[in-house]
Parts: sequence; structure tokens; C-alpha cells
Amino acid sequence: MRDFIHKALYPLNSKDYKKITFIFIFTILNAFFEIIGIGLMIPMLNIFIGNEYLHYISYFPIISEFNKLQILKLILGVFIFIYFVKFLISRYLIIIQAKFTNQIYADLSKKFFQNYLKKSYIFHTQNNSSSLIRNVSHETNIYSFGIILPLIIVASELIIFLSISTLLLIYDVRASLFTIIFFMLVEFFIFKITNKKLKILGGKRQFHASEYIKQLQQGFFSFREVLINGLQETLLNKFSYHISENIEANRKKDVIQQMPRLILEL
Repeated sequence: MRDFIHKALYPLNSKDYKKITFIFIFTILNAFFEIIGIGLMIPMLNIFIGNEYLHYISYFPIISEFNKLQILKLILGVFIFIYFVKFLISRYLIIIQAKFTNQIYADLSKKFFQNYLKKSYIFHTQNNSSSLIRNVSHETNIYSFGIILPLIIVASELIIFLSISTLLLIYDVRASLFTIIFFMLVEFFIFKITNKKLKILGGKRQFHASEYIKQLQQGFFSFREVLINGLQETLLNKFSYHISENIEANRKKDVIQQMPRLILEL
């Protein structure tokens, strides 16, 4: 896991790390409001089903004259305000995450293309142009939206999970500890299984992405030869096969990436 994260973050520069730090600051702020929101649910339930409001009055003398309904309305109002603020923070967090990953995609594509333009003639004769095009367009896209963005989301959710876990541990240590350990073990085994499958699908996707780009190049750049020799149907069949296999690999990847959350929610 540590080696995977190190490799994933290797292409990023110091400017990118500052942006990631900024994202995590807002994630911690979001987790703080999440804890407050959950913390307010407990007194609301206690007031609603019993006479626990007398217990809360002792902590806040300013509301000592309030009756049960007034206290419930007050807590409900604070609860709604907290979740509205949390909504605004979450919305801004989504915006800066999307902006960050799209900027990484643009910067890496430019960096790859610039690097290839500076390579020697021998390099270009020894490397298939379809693979170079794939690296500039497809691989940078997969890296930005298939690795960096999920890593940021997982790290953000982990911060929120740890925050909520801390709150639950304070409320009920034994039950919360058992639940946390159980889910951590389940998550570990899910990661080990899915990581192996994702590597296989990644190799398959790279191969078919290069091949369908190759068919496009042959179709457009050598159109005269294709037309003379009547190779339109052959190229179309090859293109259809490789793009279908590429889409299938991407579909399976997307499903596998979403499964851990669904399994944990189940």
C-alpha cells in the first residue's frame, strides 16, 4: 500500500502537494462539522423520546426557562444550520478536487508531449506513435481521474471515518472498537483482492487503447492505400474489436473500484 501511494504521487511537484494540503484542510473542516451534526442527533433523540432535556439545561443556564418543545426546536435549528454549512464546505471541496485533478491532467499531458518532441529521431522510429499518443492523452487521463482523484476521495473519507470513529469510541468504547476493527479488516482484504484485478485490467486496457489508436492512424494517415486495397472493412473490424475490449476493461475497472464502498455499506 505504501509503495503504491509513493508511485502514485511521484509525478506530482511541490505546487501540487500544497494544493493537496489545502484540500485536506477543508476535508478536516468538513469532518469537524460532520461530528457536530452527528453529536447533535443524540440529544435530539433523547429529548424526543424522553425527558432528557432537563439534563441539557444544566449545561446551558441561558435556556433554563425553555420547555421541551422549545429546546428541541433550538437544537433542530442548530442542526439544520450545521448541515447547511457542511453542504457549502462539501460543495467547495468537490469543486477544488475537480479543478485540481483536471489541472494535473492538463499539466502531465503537456509535459509528456513536450518530452516526446525533444526526443531523437531514433526514439520515434523505435516507438509506435499510437503508444505515444495513448500516453499523452489516455494514460494521463487515467492517472488524474482514475488514481489521483480516487486517492484524494479515499483519504478524505478516511479522515471523516476516523473522526466519526473517535466520537463513537467516546460514546461506547467496546462496541465501537469491535466495529472499527471489523471494517478495517474487511477493507484490507477487499483492497488486496481488487488491487490484483485492477492491475490485470490496466494492462489489458493499455494494450487495446494503443491498438485502436493504431487503427485510426492507419485509416486516416494511409487512407489512399486503404482505399486502393479495399481494407476499410478490415480496419473497421479491428477498430471495433479493440475499442470494445478497451471499454469492457474500463467498465470492469469502474465496477471494481465502486464495489468496496457498496460492500462496506452492506
